[in-house]
Amino acid sequence: MRRRVFLESAAWSGAALAGAGALGWTRPGRAAALGLLERAGVTALARLARYEGAHPTATVDLPLAAGGTARGPLGETTWSCTLRASPLKPSAPKPARPPGVELVATFRLERGAITEAAVGLGLAFSRWSRADYVLMPGAVYAGNRFESRHIPYPPRLAEAADIGPHVPTIVSDIPRLNIHAGPSRVQILAADLATPAFAAQGAATKLGVLVLVEPSTRLGLASLTLEESDDRTRARLVLGAPGVREDVAYAAGSTRLPSKDRGAAFRAGDTIVLRLRAHVFECPEPAALFEALAVARKDLTGPTARPLERPFSDAWRAHEARVNRRFVEESGIFSSRPRATEWQSGWCGGLATTLPLLTFGEPTARARALKTLDFLFRDAQAPSGFFRSRWDGARWLDVGPAP
Repeated sequence: MRRRVFLESAAWSGAALAGAGALGWTRPGRAAALGLLERAGVTALARLARYEGAHPTATVDLPLAAGGTARGPLGETTWSCTLRASPLKPSAPKPARPPGVELVATFRLERGAITEAAVGLGLAFSRWSRADYVLMPGAVYAGNRFESRHIPYPPRLAEAADIGPHVPTIVSDIPRLNIHAGPSRVQILAADLATPAFAAQGAATKLGVLVLVEPSTRLGLASLTLEESDDRTRARLVLGAPGVREDVAYAAGSTRLPSKDRGAAFRAGDTIVLRLRAHVFECPEPAALFEALAVARKDLTGPTARPLERPFSDAWRAHEARVNRRFVEESGIFSSRPRATEWQSGWCGGLATTLPLLTFGEPTARARALKTLDFLFRDAQAPSGFFRSRWDGARWLDVGPAP
């Protein structure tokens, strides 16, 4: 049976620092480093989790205070977690990073041994709301809190009630917060995000919280888990190592795949360090989250390496030659696949090649791009004004699977 232990007064609420002295934490002067987070109703916590495969059998959350050490049991083992909190130095203007704090948690297995476990550094939000805007770059926008349908790729809606200009947004089966009552959680490997980060804009507080994490540790890939209370007034964000997507994982259009993630083995004396950076700032609109992310997104991962292995001009010539090999003289189109005669109007279709060829291509490529546009605007538009789905070389197909 799964056992979950929550220290409610500290993990869900903002009272973690109030109980620090009673739990034996020292050096209270360092607690001031967490004042920035407290402003947004956020406190720190440590998570201990035990697994059987990808299924959690026990979870323990412990409150953390800056400069102190929390201890707790997980099954037959005893763990400690020491938190160091340091204010981030102000950055130079143009553009300036919002105020922030770096949290470094050192976990140590003090007693016993365990074969499948994970640890996590978390943030508990006590002023949460269903209306808060949640961002996880490249994966979650507005919490993905929309109606969804479990449909295969390409995700075409088929029910009449789901189609029309006044139908609310419907998404496929992607990681998302629950739009309905009941449990609500998003669990993603941090390395699967465009930037390993989380951000939220408080609809009521008008404060933004931006959290940057390291996408991996010595245990492998890390995970980011956002879980909401049933009444949606509280939430927890947890950076986990190793990253275990509990019970189920995800693929294109499905969050129902059995998870192959596993916990790690620990022996007495083993340690693991987790680090994150959290920024808190005035955020009247969700757009400010994106502005803060654009400024700070590389702070933990560092600049992207750009190996100069091939001149851009040479890469362009190779690309132009590849596209030209896909031109179909009979139809006057760029096919989306080699040695094929078909056309797609979608994201991988031949239309995507026309603008760069019109702008930079050689005369032959420019002429072929113009023929493709002529084909498109002459034949591809349906009476509704939308473009038809696919041309197989002989006829138009408006429905059906992608080739």
